[in-house]
Amino acid sequence: MTNQIAPRVGIIGFGRMGARIALAALRGGMDVVAVLDSAPEPWGLGQVPDLAPRVTSDSDRFWAAPMDLLAVGTTADGHAPLVREGLRRGIKRFVVEKPFTQSVVEAETLIAEVAAAGGRISVNHGRRFLAGYYKLRELDGSDLVGSLRSITVVSGGGSTGCLGTHVFDLCNFMFGGAPLRVFAGLAPNDFTDPRGARFDDPGSYSVLEYAGGRRALLEMGGDTGLPSTMEFRFRHGRVVIEDESKPWRLFHRKPEDRALPCSRYGAPLIETVVENPGTLDIVEMSLGTLRDALSDGPQQAGGDIGLQTMQVFAAIRASAARGVVVALPVDDEAAATIYAIP
Repeated sequence: MTNQIAPRVGIIGFGRMGARIALAALRGGMDVVAVLDSAPEPWGLGQVPDLAPRVTSDSDRFWAAPMDLLAVGTTADGHAPLVREGLRRGIKRFVVEKPFTQSVVEAETLIAEVAAAGGRISVNHGRRFLAGYYKLRELDGSDLVGSLRSITVVSGGGSTGCLGTHVFDLCNFMFGGAPLRVFAGLAPNDFTDPRGARFDDPGSYSVLEYAGGRRALLEMGGDTGLPSTMEFRFRHGRVVIEDESKPWRLFHRKPEDRALPCSRYGAPLIETVVENPGTLDIVEMSLGTLRDALSDGPQQAGGDIGLQTMQVFAAIRASAARGVVVALPVDDEAAATIYAIP
């Protein structure tokens, strides 16, 4: 987007993510012109009190504000209808929270509608805007550790759609595209979804197979309450992330051992301190998504990226329901199924 000193941003939904989007817009020098939320006292007001004069529950007042970008920070059931309303009112730029939609077909349809209107939509998969993961991806194929072979993520809290889509996108980012096949089962959540009883978003455990035999092993149990840990295993090294905001640990073979075959798995590893890649700043991640939607250049987190994560999610749910391996892209039945994810 050119010739616009301070892009005008409207935000729908002023909960946790809506507040972070507002903070991101302000950090980026944007003008938050209106915020729509039905709650009498939206949570975001406690985080960004200066926006109080621009927060309203009156949809007519909200839509009357001229805006260059609409950011939708509601639950997934509101994303497509609100983007469509924005299109109807002439808005061309959109940021949508994840999960992108509640079905693959809905994602495909929404992408087509935005494109037909000459618009641009970005999905808030914020790890694509963190320098640390670009540094990690640069290790793939390096002399130091060799090619990336597998990713393991273990996290608590369940919510395969709401939380898991972040993990799917990270795996897709690291491997350069969507998986070929998925095998999965569901792990029950031992809590009622805090976003409301209308949502059903169980945990899961899954194997995602990517091209070249690379794979991701994901454990997102809703019956465990533990922070995420991640391990990226290369041919002769691994990176362990126990806390994304603290230094990551890199282990690799000695230079003289790198040519040894994988059967020599007992070759000792050297630990190298990895420079802190930067804190997990969710506001900064959201700012990257806002800039992505406002840019006229190549997108980093466009609707196609959101569609990829929905394909993975639908494959996991279909695999768990059918007890079989599911290939991507998913079949028509799985693509059309609407999941009550928040």
